[in-house]
Amino acid sequence: MMIMTGLALFVVLLGMGSKEIGLQRDNYKPYLVITGIVVTLVMGLRHQYVGTDTFAYIYRHEDLATMPTFKTFYDANLADLDFLFSETGYYFSSWLFGRAFPDGYAWIFATSAFITYSTCRFIYKNSGDAPLALSIYILLGLFTFNMSGLRQALAMSICLWAYEHAKRHRLIPFVLTVLLAMQFHKTAVCFAPIYFLPWLKRGSTNLIIYFVLLIICLFSVDKLIASYNAFSGEEYELQNEVDGGGLSVILIYLFCILMVVLRHQCLNIPHVRMAFYGVVAGFTAYITRYFSNQILERISYYYFYFSILLLPSVFKLLPEKDQRWLRIVFSFLALYLFVHRINKSSFGHYRFFFMD
Repeated sequence: MMIMTGLALFVVLLGMGSKEIGLQRDNYKPYLVITGIVVTLVMGLRHQYVGTDTFAYIYRHEDLATMPTFKTFYDANLADLDFLFSETGYYFSSWLFGRAFPDGYAWIFATSAFITYSTCRFIYKNSGDAPLALSIYILLGLFTFNMSGLRQALAMSICLWAYEHAKRHRLIPFVLTVLLAMQFHKTAVCFAPIYFLPWLKRGSTNLIIYFVLLIICLFSVDKLIASYNAFSGEEYELQNEVDGGGLSVILIYLFCILMVVLRHQCLNIPHVRMAFYGVVAGFTAYITRYFSNQILERISYYYFYFSILLLPSVFKLLPEKDQRWLRIVFSFLALYLFVHRINKSSFGHYRFFFMD
């Protein structure tokens, strides 16, 4: 727990002092480089028993690395599935990396570096307050989830690159990037509606229509999954028994939405409005999983990234004095939640891979 808590404190405190030590240059690039390196080291050098599925990913990589050709593995495990829906990208990249680095810990480090780089790049290009954005990523659950659900973490990281195409209305690159993400985790298909967010305008009518359409789609998820299974040749699980983040995730989403309600003029800013609709989608998916299909919790994580953009944008609209105290209170509560969570998980016993 000391290592994880130390990482959280490092990210938060360095962010608070970034102005005084000159780390705000070029949209906080120096800050993101320093913290990105530290985050990668903690994430990439973790022990096999830190994170729910880390051991399984290490074993799978080392098993793939023994295959003389990828076709050997593909014929044995994936040939009976539809190519676009068999998550071939994950297995192929692991096998290819294993040609030079067969050790499973090397694969964990490489994927951690990619996930961290994609996240920092996303923050650099889209957030005007990198320290707060990175604190949200580390403290509110995405960071620890990415150390457990590696395949989905890779898919979500690729989707962050697709977001740039959505902002610029580049349909073909957007579709190709989402298809690539689906080769790592099929749930990436749920990111496709992001492409239409830039067209959504401000207004209560638009929000109500958007919310109703979300509810209809999400309550149809069982039928959609059944159709997906029939089309792809898989038997994708219809239920996920893991309780997940529970009430704390709901409160985080509600806090984001409440901040926008209190500063509703921020919806006049296109990128803030886009992030807000993304947060609403994530919140709706997370709530609906209690009444429809629990796999919707996994889907909501793709949209949780929008909180990284939304909160810093809303905070910056406040008077400077209010920004200061609100940041302190928010950071304290987020740190408390972070420590509380990791203390009840495998991350509470974090250790590096060389600490056997």
